[in-house]
Amino acid sequence: MLTLLAMLLASSPASIGAPDECQYDLSSYVGMNPIEFDQGEDGWRHIASTAGCEREAAELIQKYIHYNENKLGEDIRPLLLWHRGQILAFSGNYAQAITEMTASKKRATTDIDGWNLYVEGTIAFLENDRAAFDEVIFDLKALKRPPGYPDGDLEWPPNMSVLARMGKCFGSPYKQAYEGRC
Repeated sequence: MLTLLAMLLASSPASIGAPDECQYDLSSYVGMNPIEFDQGEDGWRHIASTAGCEREAAELIQKYIHYNENKLGEDIRPLLLWHRGQILAFSGNYAQAITEMTASKKRATTDIDGWNLYVEGTIAFLENDRAAFDEVIFDLKALKRPPGYPDGDLEWPPNMSVLARMGKCFGSPYKQAYEGRC
């Protein structure tokens, strides 16, 4: 007997109407382990790396979350939402990107490395709110490294260099600013 998931996957081909290079087999993705799907080159990034396939990559992440909700912990779900938001922002869909990015925030008690500030800074950039963006930068610079947090070559606070690039490119499209191409 087919499971509900197998029936849904078999009856609804992914990315209908998308260009051939953006087509994907949903069943091959939903079975991936969450870290492999998010961080590996064979996960959503494979679709996103093809120019013009941003909508399909964002759709794939949304479907992956839906089909794997019970496997996603507090560490990976926010990253998937964040990456979906980034793809949407790269394609210029800022309103939907902001919704996804906001949903990627961590609970205050688990945010030891300024993740929520990074999210807020990115949203301020997307909203073209320089004052809010600068306030986030100030707050991030004041953030103390928690005891036991890894030292070494890790940037502190994490993602500060991304926000610095965005600050230099403020007012540019997100994709250009994120890459520092302004």
